[in-house]
Amino acid sequence: MEARIMRWNRLGVFGVVTALAVLMTSVGLAAADGQVEVDPDTLEFDVLLGETSTQPLTITNDGTEVRTYYLSDHDGIIDPSFTGVGDLPQDTMFASRIRGFSGDGSNAVGRSSSGPWEAMRWQNGEMIGLGDLPGGGEQSESNDASYDGDVVVGYATTDETGTAAFRWEDGTMTPLGNLGGTPLQSFANGVSHDGSVVVGATSSPDGLQAFRWESGTMTALGDLEGGSVSSTANAVSADGTVVAGRGAAADGSMAFRWENGTFEAGDLPGGSTFADAQGISANGEVVVGYSSGENGIEAFRWEDGTITGLGNFPGEDGISFARDASGDGSVIVGYGTADVRRAAIWTEGEGMRQVQTMLTEDLGLDLTGWTLVEVNGVSDDGAVITGSGRSVNGNEGWVATIGDVDAPWLTVEPEVTVQPGSDIDIDVTVDPAGLVPGVYEGEIRITSVDGTTSVPVTATVTAPDDWGSVVGTVESLERCDTPGQPLPEASVTIGDRTIPTDEAGDFVMWLPAGEYTHTAEFEGFQTDSQQVEVDGGGEIVVDSALRPHLPCASHSPGSLSFEVEPGAGSSENLTLSNDGAAELDYTVVEHPSGPDTEPAKLAPADEESRPESLPGWEAPSDSASLQGRTLDEATQSPSNAPGAWDDSETPVPGGTVRSLVVTCPGDTTGFYKLTGFDTSATLSAQVFHYDTGGDGWTELAPMPGGRERPSGVCTEDGRIHVIGGLVGQNPTNSHYVYDIATDTWLEAAAPPRNVWAAAAGVWDGKLYLAGGSSSNSTTVGNTAEVNVYDIAADNWVEDTDPMPAPNNLMGYAQFGKYLYVVGGQGDDFPENQTTTLRLDMETGTWESGPEFTSARADIAFVATDSALYSIGGDADGGGVFDAVTTVERLNVTAWPEGEWTEIDPLPVAVTALGGGACTDGFTGADIHSLGGLTGSSILDVHFTTARPGEHCSDLDTDVPWLSLDTGEGSITADSAGAVGVTVDTSDLDEGDYQAEIRVATSDSEAPRITIPVSLTVAEEPPPTTTPPTMIAPPTTEPPPPTEPPPTSVPGAEQGQRFEDVPTDHLFYGDIDWLAEEGITYGCHPPDNTLFCPDDSVTRGQMAAFLNRALELPDTDGDHFDDDETSVFEDDINRLAESGITYGCNPPDNTEFCANATVLRQEMASFLVRGYDLEPASGDRFTDDDGSVHEADIDALAQSGVTLGCNPPGNTMFCPTDDVIRAQMAAFLHRANRLIDP
Repeated sequence: MEARIMRWNRLGVFGVVTALAVLMTSVGLAAADGQVEVDPDTLEFDVLLGETSTQPLTITNDGTEVRTYYLSDHDGIIDPSFTGVGDLPQDTMFASRIRGFSGDGSNAVGRSSSGPWEAMRWQNGEMIGLGDLPGGGEQSESNDASYDGDVVVGYATTDETGTAAFRWEDGTMTPLGNLGGTPLQSFANGVSHDGSVVVGATSSPDGLQAFRWESGTMTALGDLEGGSVSSTANAVSADGTVVAGRGAAADGSMAFRWENGTFEAGDLPGGSTFADAQGISANGEVVVGYSSGENGIEAFRWEDGTITGLGNFPGEDGISFARDASGDGSVIVGYGTADVRRAAIWTEGEGMRQVQTMLTEDLGLDLTGWTLVEVNGVSDDGAVITGSGRSVNGNEGWVATIGDVDAPWLTVEPEVTVQPGSDIDIDVTVDPAGLVPGVYEGEIRITSVDGTTSVPVTATVTAPDDWGSVVGTVESLERCDTPGQPLPEASVTIGDRTIPTDEAGDFVMWLPAGEYTHTAEFEGFQTDSQQVEVDGGGEIVVDSALRPHLPCASHSPGSLSFEVEPGAGSSENLTLSNDGAAELDYTVVEHPSGPDTEPAKLAPADEESRPESLPGWEAPSDSASLQGRTLDEATQSPSNAPGAWDDSETPVPGGTVRSLVVTCPGDTTGFYKLTGFDTSATLSAQVFHYDTGGDGWTELAPMPGGRERPSGVCTEDGRIHVIGGLVGQNPTNSHYVYDIATDTWLEAAAPPRNVWAAAAGVWDGKLYLAGGSSSNSTTVGNTAEVNVYDIAADNWVEDTDPMPAPNNLMGYAQFGKYLYVVGGQGDDFPENQTTTLRLDMETGTWESGPEFTSARADIAFVATDSALYSIGGDADGGGVFDAVTTVERLNVTAWPEGEWTEIDPLPVAVTALGGGACTDGFTGADIHSLGGLTGSSILDVHFTTARPGEHCSDLDTDVPWLSLDTGEGSITADSAGAVGVTVDTSDLDEGDYQAEIRVATSDSEAPRITIPVSLTVAEEPPPTTTPPTMIAPPTTEPPPPTEPPPTSVPGAEQGQRFEDVPTDHLFYGDIDWLAEEGITYGCHPPDNTLFCPDDSVTRGQMAAFLNRALELPDTDGDHFDDDETSVFEDDINRLAESGITYGCNPPDNTEFCANATVLRQEMASFLVRGYDLEPASGDRFTDDDGSVHEADIDALAQSGVTLGCNPPGNTMFCPTDDVIRAQMAAFLHRANRLIDP
């Protein structure tokens, strides 16, 4: 590419520049004496809707020099604001830095140092990490964002030496490549408004080159004539056609502006040849940056071939840099020096100013604790700026609102030039189009180098007699057209006018009398259109309820019942309805029902103790266990999962490694996660169910004790068997059974050996336990033994054929009668197993499949109807926990042939996985990978990948006597379709048969529909069922008031008040006192025989406890907006009236958050205020530093109300833990003794 060089006109600091619109932060500055006068000093308009009004404004220059005045109209003042952006979660001081800004001022981007640098985006008070590229290093940084912030660009490390430009959108970080060269490097520095064009720098065989990327293609821009190849593109215009940056010329580096293949380059005069263009206006006409000149390194502004130095702060020497410009180039931001580096802003009228001074002195903001170092971004309208500085929290980015908006109804000439001693008349016009009758206030601001003066403008708008109004509300309906909420920012169009609805969804529009078409629309909803007739002087109300563009699935009948003679058939229709506004897609299959046999009678499990921490032993050097090793707490789920893996599912509660994950027969919409390590790096007894239909994670009854890597299965009788697992250094032979229907734990016959890390499957009433280890060592205890358990008889019977070789920590999954076992750690550790095996549980024999060449262990493993998936795990050789990202797939339809092939890797390397699961989505199977260990960090990640065309059901879904006339279809909006259902009794004996029809739909709220099907085969139809006895309607009398709870519970220990608080309970005395004093009644009215000691206390309950304990005085005040429906409203108001609570949303404190749980630190403040406890003289705990409640925590400890949370040392308070009801009883009892000993 041939480059054309044009040396820009070199001017000094006060060189001529083109006219600029003025940043409106100088309101209230007095104009210099004798320089400008305006007449009149106020403007008042009376104007009719449909007309305009114009008045003259005279501007007089009383000075001795020519003045150019910049005029702008404004519609009120936006309250200035300043916000620190914080940082990503970390244990050290903040280290965030803002590098770029979206054009609309809503998104700041840059980096966080929550570890290695990580690209981040800040929006609406929330910062998210963008992660890094798959397979690369751990460092990334974002440099710019599209106009709306949806697209972010920057760079990420690829290995120890390389970097790659990236483009991030919708949670996915995509590398943009490079143009070769060594080392391979590229950086993305700027992006167009729509996110389609990216500019930056890339390595190439010739050197570093500026590039422009669009539609997947990276194109080098070349370089300046006469220099080496070393160019960088830093910014791009809104439409992506003009690029600004730096290139190498014959005598140094120069700033350039590139357009249509042509370079224009230059620098300031008087210095060495050194300049860099850093920012560009939206239209590409103004370029800003820094250059060496006669004053040293100086910020510059270029327009129309003229480069102008912007100087430094008044009276200061030193360097200045320009980093960005507003959309029209009138506001320039960067930094200057006043002994040290300080954030700077430049406008024509004000010159260069310190941002900190402007924000504090001009706008009245409080920046205590802040030092603003640089400004790196400004919104297109110049009203919002962003940068970096130092706060009390460390290095931190910030965002400030400094401007206001134009008055859309007020128009004025943008600039005038007035000779000394002369005046000029300008037109000021009011156009009330889009307004409603009323009084409007604005102002004209007149700015020059002397300052700014304002002319207030008042417009009184009235409606002609033949005009009328249309008013209304736009509401968004919910799915299935259920009532919804008002819809702000909906577009309402009447005739040729369009306006948005306000925050309440309301609108008002005035129009001449006539007939119009009214439409209301919003993205994602159906448009509503109505005909309206406007009468002069009248008002018409037009409300719209917009239907969401969603399907709404339902069916009838709820079940199908057939009575058919032997050898005959019968058919009925199943009606699928779609009452939504979008098309409904569905698939439908037949499915057998579960067994009718009674489950085995098992005894309740004895609960083991659940210590808060593990025993204080260290793992042996050859231990395969995680217990006794140093582990970190669970980290947040990484965002922007690449490739086929998605991380949008709800993270695993508390993180998980080496847990047990099981899917129950016939349930392909969810799975269970049991035990394993939790967020505190200790064994957890917690049990959760995950529902893909939208309910997410639900906590269930805990296990009797935590286990590391137990084995387990879910059986057709609705029970989950959990066998063995490590506790401390010891494998166990425990056999716990979770009954899903009753949410209780039972105990079954123990296996004949202590074991952990085995495989398990179930078939034909038998449970198979294969392999595993009887030791926590990597080299001893492995076994090939396969034990068999009779589920109905609750006993272990004869063993079946052993595995071909001893193995543990293998991946295992079942499909049909086959138990697949892959990889693992055998007797040859550190070399892992390379076998792919399956046990035919019908015959008890083992078969070998394709070699598992990656030889991984400790993996997540999932089976579908056609493939096996091995996910992550420990790499072959080396240590026990060498995490990898590898994911492989084996097609099992050609068994024993086939080959393991790699598919999209995981976003992060993980081993010791919490397990894997398969659920059926609408298009096929979804594979889930849960948790895992990376380094020493426990993860809560929940990754999924879709496998279209595959399915998870491990049952033979064919029902021989049941058939359907279709397997899939679509139903248009507000219509219905029929599925023909036929039964055939040709091969059936007389009797009753059960089955199900399962429908998968594209309705996210009803993704699965199950229709029971019953068939009675008999020679004669069964007799008619006697009609049920009618039950009298209930009485309309209210129930009697609840009596006080009994002093003892029938059948409980003598004196025991609550069934769930035995007399040997740690807090029995405190809870009994609480009830005796009438402070608590129980937790399940009206019986109130339970206290629920382990439930968390809500803020509403806390208010009730304190009100009753302190006997607070009554009040008529209503202190909060969000407790109107709370049963605790009176308690809450008394608490607020007494000064015990201030609210939960400072500084406004208009809400109380009654349903939120009470943290221990909040409880401390409540008790200190309520019982008026004395301040403490010392610092009692190590984990409350920095808490706003620290003083109250220390006071609570000094009074003896709290001892701590980590006995016996009690050096910690655990301020952010929830308070449970039993603890609350103890706190109140101890506090009450202080006033009533």
